[in-house]
Amino acid sequence: MKNKLPTVTIGIPALNEQTNIAALLKNLQQQKEKSFKLEKIIVVSDGSTDQTCEIVQELRKKDKRIQLVHFERNAGKAVRLNDLHIMSSSDLLLTIDADVLFKSKNSIENLVAYFKDPEVLAVAANHQPISDEQSFWARTFYVNYLLWCKVRAQFKNGRTIYNSYGSATMSRRSFYSKLRYPQHFTCDEGFIFLAALQKNGFRYAADVIVFQHPVTSFGDFRKLRSRSTTEIGQLEDYFGNIDQYYYVPPKYKVRAVLSSLLEHPLLTATSVICNLYVSFFPYQNKLASHGSWERVGSTKRAYFFEAE
Repeated sequence: MKNKLPTVTIGIPALNEQTNIAALLKNLQQQKEKSFKLEKIIVVSDGSTDQTCEIVQELRKKDKRIQLVHFERNAGKAVRLNDLHIMSSSDLLLTIDADVLFKSKNSIENLVAYFKDPEVLAVAANHQPISDEQSFWARTFYVNYLLWCKVRAQFKNGRTIYNSYGSATMSRRSFYSKLRYPQHFTCDEGFIFLAALQKNGFRYAADVIVFQHPVTSFGDFRKLRSRSTTEIGQLEDYFGNIDQYYYVPPKYKVRAVLSSLLEHPLLTATSVICNLYVSFFPYQNKLASHGSWERVGSTKRAYFFEAE
């Protein structure tokens, strides 16, 4: 990549994302392309039954870089990510969830810049909440998300498993072309973090912000939090004991909670109680063994803004 612009493919696994897929594609089209060449934007429909495919096909009429690959069978995100690893031949592959948006028009350029270091194999964007909901529960879980963002940003220069969200991750061809997620796997973000970390190749791009709506109901919060228990077990099957990667020194949690209590006392207190409850009474996901999660519908609200 020294004498030419690196090529980039964007891969989007999508299951019934008619609410947000157009906004994401328009957001990606707003990205500046001075330091790379965008070859393809591949939307992989994982058995979508809504208008996702029709929306993508309509947008493709004006931008031939957009491609749609539709599978009739829902196989799970891990399988579709593997499909994207095979479909892409670009120097860099950006896999991104269908319900997120980049904050800046320079986001992809900033991700690409990390790969000037030949050791870098995978770079995760900074996942942040965006919310326009005013209900008590919506504001509670928005504050909960902000609180956790403070925690995960404070130690190891961000190079922790908690900063690998899987919502927007770029990887180098020499890495992604060999990377295959196990079928029925639900923790792609942890898997790519640990695989890249083994070669000191993971980086966290704090300067590249990607927005997503947080949950707005306690039921969806329980579903979302229940994922971690299953995911740790899956990762240990492949990487052995990984407790060290999930350990957060208590001082960082205490510091973040105290700071949040000063700003949002009632919402923070409610957030802490909710976290304690789901720790003792976790939600049992019925689809985890099939490589899927029960849908968290409250994060799928429509939104769009012009990237900065």
